[in-house]
Amino acid sequence: MEKLDGREKQDERLESSSAYLGEREKPDKEGKIFDLNNGSGYTEDLYGKKIQYYPWNSSSYGEPDGILGINCRHHKWPFVPGVNVQRHFPTEDMDANDKLYKQTQVQRALEREVRKQKRECMMLDAAGDQEGFEEASVKLKQTENKLKYYVKDTPGLHRRTDREQIVGFDKRLSAEAVAKNKKVQKEVALKIRNDKIKEELTEAKIRGVPRINPDKIDVSEFSFDAGHINAEREHSVSREEAERFIKEADISLTRWNGRFVNYYGPNGAVYVDTENNNIRTAFKKEQFDEQTLKIREVAEKYGIKKD
Repeated sequence: MEKLDGREKQDERLESSSAYLGEREKPDKEGKIFDLNNGSGYTEDLYGKKIQYYPWNSSSYGEPDGILGINCRHHKWPFVPGVNVQRHFPTEDMDANDKLYKQTQVQRALEREVRKQKRECMMLDAAGDQEGFEEASVKLKQTENKLKYYVKDTPGLHRRTDREQIVGFDKRLSAEAVAKNKKVQKEVALKIRNDKIKEELTEAKIRGVPRINPDKIDVSEFSFDAGHINAEREHSVSREEAERFIKEADISLTRWNGRFVNYYGPNGAVYVDTENNNIRTAFKKEQFDEQTLKIREVAEKYGIKKD
């Protein structure tokens, strides 16, 4: 709480206090001209306008939630009669003031939560708990975003990043928290995308577990079933083409409890038998059947690309 010195009491009789919308419980005490010698009456400003002033002991000074009290944002300035102009006035719209005050308290609560999450990140980082740090980083960014949009969507509020800082949460921790959050959000987005792909394939009665940008099996030592692929099916696909189709594949379906991995790319498809180390079949895009076309449609719909 700000203290008044003896000089003020003796020499600077009148003081002007600031005022703003969203003041706390005693806004009627703010924005007025006060006499530090506890007198009352009227004075004049630079333009001869009469202004009422009040005794300082009638203000809320000295109370924790009063003017110049705990967490108070008010200021006071000397008011010289005939020289100064009153620039702050008592709050008139009490309903608007009370509403903004409550909204400010929500902002303060979110700021406290941000600081709490930062302390949690620091503690988990110091303990070497990477899994816990990742979880705390996500909560931190969620709270920061909640605060950001609450302030943005509430007229009269302003972001106070200085109120969100704590000692020890340095640039390194901040950068790591951002990176961990991005990693988790990416994983969540991929899961949502994969679930949608699986749902559409299931509706089309296409079996198998889809994989986006799947890992490619090294088939260099696998046999190539040319008899089935070319003699029986007449697909006219060489081994080199089949291996290229696998490399180009951006989606796969795993079937038969992992025995078969079917790769689908823009130019062709290849079915690999992992149990017998065999390229069982392969065909070009001109030979795509209805189900394969649906697989490609779903893949392209969700913008499959390298992650």
